[in-house]
Formats: sequence, structure tokens, C-alpha cells
Amino acid sequence: MSCTTDRYKHLRALRQFLGELGVVISQDDQYCQDQAQIVIYLGQRMGADLGYRSGWYKRGLRCNELNEDTKELWWRDPEPVEGEQLLGDRVLKALSSTCELLEPRGEIDRWDWGWLMANLDYLVKVARFSPSQARETIISENPRVASWVDEAETALREFGLWPAVDEQ
Repeated sequence: MSCTTDRYKHLRALRQFLGELGVVISQDDQYCQDQAQIVIYLGQRMGADLGYRSGWYKRGLRCNELNEDTKELWWRDPEPVEGEQLLGDRVLKALSSTCELLEPRGEIDRWDWGWLMANLDYLVKVARFSPSQARETIISENPRVASWVDEAETALREFGLWPAVDEQ
């Protein structure tokens, strides 16, 4: 099996994962790139290791490799292979959980909800903010989503991604 074949299989798996979560790849679209960053970050937090994690520890919720891969998906659009199993059972389970996690609670846009969830989690898990510091940062940086912070914390807690009340 050639490196190119492996690369195309990886791109097809990425396309399937993103597509299942409602991300449509389009040419050099920043909104699409932002959506991909959100769902891949949350998917990996739910257990779907797609190989992009290291970039986040260096650059926040931005991973250059993921941006390059989504652009390559648009340009190359590798053909599906009949019967090819792209996502293993663990990734499929994480995908299902990520779909549930991304379901907004209340009258908030799905991608604003995803942004809120990913950034709250990132600030606590990766940047090592306390939950209260993360909350304050989100509210000051994006007041538009401030009224949903409580719901987002509750959802993250339900999925085991947020510290229990006594750990805060």
C-alpha cells in the first residue's frame, strides 16, 4: 500500500467524520475551517483520535495540519472505496457522543454552541484555566454566547469533560 493510498484513506475518513457532524468542505472557507476545528477537537475529546491533537497544545483551537487537510479534501476529493471501513468502532462511538454534545440546548446557533463547548473545554483542559476563569474569559471575549455558559458547563459535565462541582 503506498503512502498516497494511506493519505487518501485518511482524507476519506476525515471527510466522513466531518460530514456526519454537519461540516461541508468548501473552497478556502474560514467558516468551514472553524467548524472543522471545533468538531475535530470535541470528537477527539470524546475519544476519536484523528491525529491532530498536538497542534492544539501549541496554537490553541487552531491546527494547521487540519486546515491543510480540509483544503486538500476540497481540491482532491478522493473517491470513496466500496466497502471500505474508514472509522473503527471506538471512533464511531465517539462520533455518536460528539453529535449529542453538539446538539444545542436552547435557542443558540449550533456552531455558536460548538464554539462555546470547545473553547470552555480547551481553556480548562489544555490552557489549565480554572472553570471560573474559563467562564469569565468566554463571557468577556464573546458576550453573544454568555447566556448559554451554564448550559454548556452542564453538557460538558454530563459527558465527563467538565470538573465536578467540588473540583472547581
